Amino acid sequence: MNRVEVQIFGQDYNIVGNDNPARVQRLAELVDMKMREIADYTKGISPLKIAILAALNICDEMVSIQEDHENIALKGEKLISLLSEVIDG
Repeated sequence: MNRVEVQIFGQDYNIVGNDNPARVQRLAELVDMKMREIADYTKGISPLKIAILAALNICDEMVSIQEDHENIALKGEKLISLLSEVIDG
């Protein structure tokens, strides 16, 4: 088990897990950046609400990437099917 100390939005956290410590640190930096970005646009709301908005924003980005991946996979399957038809004559 690895133990990594990270700071997110001014709070220190000890993360314990099997992930590479550099990866955990990078993830924490990304969460911190997203929270600070949201805090800049939403003055005066609580850190909890900022964290929830950051989580929603990060999940939206993740789902968009998953959808893009699925669309690319479908296009690839269609292309393979078309190429198979051309080859088979």
